[in-house]
Amino acid sequence: MRPLSEINLTIVNKGFSGYFNMPFDGIGLKQGWGFNLSKVVNPWWSNNNQKSNTSIPVSGYTLTNGQTKSFFYNLDLKKDDIMDGDFCEWNNYEQIERTVSPYYHKMKFNQTVFATTTVPTNNAPGYYYKPHNPMTLRVFSDYVETGGVGFLDQVPNWAFYSSSDEQFRWRDLFSYGFKDNTGLGVDYPFFNTAHYPFQNVVFRLIPEGINYNEVQSDFSFKPLIDECE
Repeated sequence: MRPLSEINLTIVNKGFSGYFNMPFDGIGLKQGWGFNLSKVVNPWWSNNNQKSNTSIPVSGYTLTNGQTKSFFYNLDLKKDDIMDGDFCEWNNYEQIERTVSPYYHKMKFNQTVFATTTVPTNNAPGYYYKPHNPMTLRVFSDYVETGGVGFLDQVPNWAFYSSSDEQFRWRDLFSYGFKDNTGLGVDYPFFNTAHYPFQNVVFRLIPEGINYNEVQSDFSFKPLIDECE
């Protein structure tokens, strides 16, 4: 019931070069969550596990140069297509959402043209990436407001009523440009009577077999304004 406060820039592998995503039952791109990543290849990503299939169909083409090879690529998403997302937990009492495990896609090497194993396998190695990259539109307060039933006209429609406390609980939605004393808030550029949200995103391809618990993500971005400006 809360107002929209976040959108996602979603990136989905196309792979028209054809070196990935050889389909099994019509699906090439696999899906899972952070708890499905491990240093050894996890059986979750196996072709035989339909629960790790995305809903993105695959097309292909053939090329001949001495011998004929098949190449595959993922088709474009269409309006009203549905994708899964992060595995999250919502706490009504605290009015806060916690990401338990982030959502990942896996693109596997096409073993017919890019053989990475000498033994046939239904769980070929490949690369993982996060499709969804969050962009904050509005920010909720880090403080939980409370109010009794006598203040119903002042309570927002996304408030939760605690029967044990006999009061409503909610977090206020900060207005654009407001930041509290901890820096919480958004102040995007304002032009032509509109705010323009933006987000720097590092799109990372994670190779099979690394220790995911030791992956570092403290990257430095190129500044939007240099020292001369």
